[in-house]
Amino acid sequence: MKFKRLWLALFLTGQLTLGLAQGSPLADETPQSDISDAPITVPAMPSASSHDPLPIDDVRLFIEILEQLKENYVDPISDKDLMTNAIKGMLSGLDPHSTFYTQDEYESAKESTSGEFAGLGIEVTADRGFIKVISPIDGSPAEKAGLKPGDNIIQIDDIAVQTIDTDKAIKMLRGDVGTTVTIKVLRDQSNTPLTFEIIRDVIKTKSVQYETLNESIAYVRLSQFQEGSTKEVESAIKEMQTHAIAKKGAIKGMILDLRNNPGGLLDEAVSLSDLFIQNGLIVYTKGRAEHAQESFSATKGDLLAGAPIIVLINSGSASASEIVAGALQDQKRALVVGEKSFGKGSVQTVIDLADGQGLKYTSARYYTPNGTSIQTTGIIPDVMVAPVNVELQTQLLSIREQDIKGHLENENGNAPAEIHYIDNSKHAETDYYLYEALNILQALMVTKENQLI
Repeated sequence: MKFKRLWLALFLTGQLTLGLAQGSPLADETPQSDISDAPITVPAMPSASSHDPLPIDDVRLFIEILEQLKENYVDPISDKDLMTNAIKGMLSGLDPHSTFYTQDEYESAKESTSGEFAGLGIEVTADRGFIKVISPIDGSPAEKAGLKPGDNIIQIDDIAVQTIDTDKAIKMLRGDVGTTVTIKVLRDQSNTPLTFEIIRDVIKTKSVQYETLNESIAYVRLSQFQEGSTKEVESAIKEMQTHAIAKKGAIKGMILDLRNNPGGLLDEAVSLSDLFIQNGLIVYTKGRAEHAQESFSATKGDLLAGAPIIVLINSGSASASEIVAGALQDQKRALVVGEKSFGKGSVQTVIDLADGQGLKYTSARYYTPNGTSIQTTGIIPDVMVAPVNVELQTQLLSIREQDIKGHLENENGNAPAEIHYIDNSKHAETDYYLYEALNILQALMVTKENQLI
């Protein structure tokens, strides 16, 4: 068998980008600091003598339960269904990110990194019997319909979500392009459901949006780390630089917006960080297996030639987003602004199985250059932006890794750093996070220019 991919995306068992995607796999990687597309081979399985003896009594118990269900369950059930359910249960009992994929599920899971698939276009998580919306994909039917991060999906068509298992709920949300699904959600702490009729469509996930602000600031919004995202960001920055030079100006700073970015491909997170870091560590991983010990370092070159950078994050920024924010923060290359991130600091390994099936399991934790594990604690911004409406913010449900049942603990017991807020209640802007980021970046730009005089 081969490693199919390593995953860092914010997707749980039963969690998917709704359409035909479940999870967001990390690209194949080699042990070197520069990432290639060559898969690495799974080490040979150790001999049986190196393991604890097979728990014969437990195996007997498993077989006894299997036979009871085959003979006496209320409806006929095949051996394959029983075994699939048993395997899924074995993995889901470990942590929220480990799972077994049937052939159809595995094909769906691999589609999300191609940048085009069919569905609603929402990142969701299954937790405590509900389906929670992490974030809608930019420009998706879900976003256009008005779904928001933190929404709890309680009903799909005429079926209450809590009366069916997660896999069935997910299948009900999927469907052919042009078909309609009606869902009811609970938002914030309201007891009154909101109803949405959403027409399924082809989701074309353009991961990068950009524009020049105030004639000298490059604003880049990255919605997810998919194949080619780094090249898109690099192209966008170079285009803005060219336009600025044509107007006898220059790009003097950048805002990298990673809010509600649930993660994606590891090699894209590493290569994106490498665009702005001259040298030093970007991220490293630690696990029990030898192949889980990896480190990735920057190569020479800085696309912005040292111009100041602000990274915007929030509670929906997860995994690969946290790698980028943590690397730029620890290497003193950027200021991180916003709110504490999601806090998913684990790495999933995905391997091919027989008959087109797949296995995803947590194989390592990842660490920022300073050796910090952000598992459950998240990335703490250098500048914490307080909400404009404090009362409203306290009512909003911000979902983070630490809130998910069965999450891995931070083995270092890291407590979050003390948080200092900027009082921006007087700035009733459409996007107050961006407003504050602009203020901070402009101050940094002035400071840098004064140093050069």
